[in-house]
Amino acid sequence: MGAYDEKRRFFDESAPHWEHGAFDEEGERIARWILRRAGIAPGMTVLEPGCGAGRMTALLADAVGPHGRVIAVDISEKMIAAAHRNVNAANVEFRHGTTEDLGLAPDSVDLVLCFDVFPHFEDSGRALDSFHRWLAPEGKLVIAHYPGRRRVNAVHREAGRAVGADRLPDGREMRRLLNAHGFRLPEVIDRPDRYFLHSTPARQ
Repeated sequence: MGAYDEKRRFFDESAPHWEHGAFDEEGERIARWILRRAGIAPGMTVLEPGCGAGRMTALLADAVGPHGRVIAVDISEKMIAAAHRNVNAANVEFRHGTTEDLGLAPDSVDLVLCFDVFPHFEDSGRALDSFHRWLAPEGKLVIAHYPGRRRVNAVHREAGRAVGADRLPDGREMRRLLNAHGFRLPEVIDRPDRYFLHSTPARQ
């Protein structure tokens, strides 16, 4: 995995702390708010980079229903193993690897949900280019966090090591980044308890 080797080790070591794969009460309330705000509906194909131990994956599987599909990806083999144990749903496909190298077909995804993962991409521009390619013409990109941006960045600084420099950009920088990689200027909500960004691919 090259550039992700250090992060893979970090998240493998962190996996036992997330083994239960469940939100606390407040976290689940916000996660469900994110899904409603994102407009996730039955029958959708959703890509979930950085699925971790599957706490959002389980909610996604329920939201897209039996005729939908969730592609859940993580660089950590131990996180993926935990997600397999925590999510028993036939409409979920787990993949171990880097999101950028999935090689999905163009226009094959209705929604990309980056939950608690965007700061961890080694090359966010490359990730956005991949999402743009895979999203259907009316597809959506959602970047969301629990809690909000300032707290997320503080947690990463405090954790140090492989994630110490990983940060979620402010609204101005994020808009510039998305625009540079083919996405329309997004809606951004940044509160102390949550972060939500919604954008769509611009098509020529």
